[in-house]
Amino acid sequence: MDRGAFGGASPGATRPRRTPAAVQEAPGIRFRRDAREAFEAAEPSVRADASAALEMLSAGFEVTWFRPLGPRLWAAVLKPSERLGEDFGLRQECYVVGHGLPRDFNEKTLLQAPPSEAGLQVDPKVRFVVSGTALAAAACAAWSARSRTSVVVVSPGARHRAVSAEDHLYKLLGSSNRRRDLFAEPGPVRCPSEFFGRESAVHEVLTHILAGSPVGVFGLRRIGKSSLLSHVEDLLERDDTSVTATSFLLGNTARLGAGRWWLAASDMLAAWQQKLIRFALKGDSKIRPKAEAFSAAIKGNVTDSRKLASAFEKDVRGLLKAAEALARESERPSFRLVCFLDEFDHLYPAGAHCGYWREDFFTLWNTVHSVRCSLDHPDRLTFVVGGVNPAGVEHGTWLHQPNPLFETHAVFLGPMPPDEAAALLTDIGRRMGLAFTREAAEAAYSLVGGYPHLLRKLGTQLHKESLARGSSVEVTPHRVVGAFKKSKRSFLSQIEWTLGHLTSVAPEEVKLLRDLATGGPQAYVDLWGGVENRETFAHHLERYGLIEFDDDRPAVATPVILEAIRRPLPSEFEEQFRLLKELVDSVEDALRRRLSADLSVTAPQAEAERGGDSAGQSAEEALHALINAIPSDAKNRALTRQQLLDIGASSGIGAVLESLGWNDYEILLAKFFDAIAWFGPAMERAERLRFIRDRANECHLVRHNNRIELKALIARDGFAEVFRRIADVREMCSR
Repeated sequence: MDRGAFGGASPGATRPRRTPAAVQEAPGIRFRRDAREAFEAAEPSVRADASAALEMLSAGFEVTWFRPLGPRLWAAVLKPSERLGEDFGLRQECYVVGHGLPRDFNEKTLLQAPPSEAGLQVDPKVRFVVSGTALAAAACAAWSARSRTSVVVVSPGARHRAVSAEDHLYKLLGSSNRRRDLFAEPGPVRCPSEFFGRESAVHEVLTHILAGSPVGVFGLRRIGKSSLLSHVEDLLERDDTSVTATSFLLGNTARLGAGRWWLAASDMLAAWQQKLIRFALKGDSKIRPKAEAFSAAIKGNVTDSRKLASAFEKDVRGLLKAAEALARESERPSFRLVCFLDEFDHLYPAGAHCGYWREDFFTLWNTVHSVRCSLDHPDRLTFVVGGVNPAGVEHGTWLHQPNPLFETHAVFLGPMPPDEAAALLTDIGRRMGLAFTREAAEAAYSLVGGYPHLLRKLGTQLHKESLARGSSVEVTPHRVVGAFKKSKRSFLSQIEWTLGHLTSVAPEEVKLLRDLATGGPQAYVDLWGGVENRETFAHHLERYGLIEFDDDRPAVATPVILEAIRRPLPSEFEEQFRLLKELVDSVEDALRRRLSADLSVTAPQAEAERGGDSAGQSAEEALHALINAIPSDAKNRALTRQQLLDIGASSGIGAVLESLGWNDYEILLAKFFDAIAWFGPAMERAERLRFIRDRANECHLVRHNNRIELKALIARDGFAEVFRRIADVREMCSR
């Protein structure tokens, strides 16, 4: 490493004795000028506390920003050197916070978000914490697991003199990153450093937004639609040439699925207003955007769609006027309002669970379109929808009514091409100490194709096989093939789950896919030659990335997809029991994640987004509310209420939930029903709780190995129906 790459003194230089004057000169620390000035202006105690850690970190970082945060408390931003960034996949700057108090470890303080002036360029997935307290490592490990963030704990003065600062830094980063499975990403990717490829799709969606043209993004489940929409939203908000206010709605939440169209419209307006207010506050502007007409109309029990549409238009015009003023004040040439609606196909006006959306689908989108058309510049208001089923933009009419979204431009998101798939594996793997060779990345692609969730699943398996690695491990094609073979069954189950959802929204396409898998390309002629929409179904499957055309004959695109489709449905009880056991485990995990996410909300913004009290609640209040909701005399709980409080105080609500059981979960779901962001089909409270209670009884048979009653249940209802019912609970609690 070129130790002089950042300027400043070399780590190998002779260091003066640690006097106040010597501390002020910050020997061995690579500073950017502004950061050095802030460091030298800090209190001597802060400089003394920060110096040892920053000297060691300077072996691979430059300090670009420094601020004292309080007595013996400080924060900094670190820019990785080219070599360190390459070795550990660090593509952004890193935030570090620490203090010199010998005993008091304040987790809330040390793990706070970066200040606004340092936050834009900081990687939210990496955090350094400097503390010499005994509790620091344990508390940071718990926080790391909850937040899915790499936390590197630096203990001042822990480095042995015989070990170079660079070696010590590499050991710290290696042990931190290699412990965590960075491939396991259960939700949409929001961190820019973890978003790979998709440049063409991102460019296409952005082009339509900037032109003011509505656009839809469609693709299979877990293909990356939500990540792409989130990435586009982030790019718009970071654009310094415009004032763009965005809203991001989910169509599979109970609030929208079971609600009325005006809830969706109200959420759009609230999010736009909040984003514009945030922009104004950041720029010290006196402009305060308001959107009050629509909420006032709803509170006044106005359900006349014409009056609500008029109020919606009034608020949109008011927000656009404020956005224009903010753009003029900040010398930005453009401004706009953009709504993202993910899981859009859950609000279609057809199907068994469409509810109010049988009519509200048309009311909402006709209202949005009428407001757009009434504006002098319709391109200032646009929307982006995402889902699996493109019928919402392809059907000219629905239920004998014109479809207001007909011919909205559709972007299909298919599997990644080989170069993007390789980048995902090599970049994430590098941070974890898994060095993929080019041949290994090619082998992975040949096995699972370019499906991001399957590539990540394969990376997770490779990580598990070398958990005790002390240094980087080279991943060869042999390792890749071996890992795939050992976990092949789970890959096939994942594909079956994906295709199972596709069956519910596009049954004809899946029927064609299965016929191609079993009958080969000739089935396209023999079995489907006379089907009117054959080419449309095949075109959808091709854009999903499930089939490829050779001349005019389609074939299944990937061997693993072909094998999953050809695999017979479970018929033997042992195989059925194994599948149900895996499903029940995943349901319990989903329940814990859902409860942890919704019952530990501390930020007012997150609470407001759920429609609750905008004041929010503290972590301690949330913990006490959770534990107080559980009866103290539960028969099968090993821990007392005080023990649960102690666990929660040290490791958070997630750890408490790990100590509870199904009976406790049922109590919490009933107690905090309105605070939970339910997904999937819309149900009334009593119906949903009854459904979950019935599924809990079925899960009880699996968890306690009651094979006699389980066999009777499967014989009565059929394996597919039992599996589907339990999977529906997991779907309700998805994040």
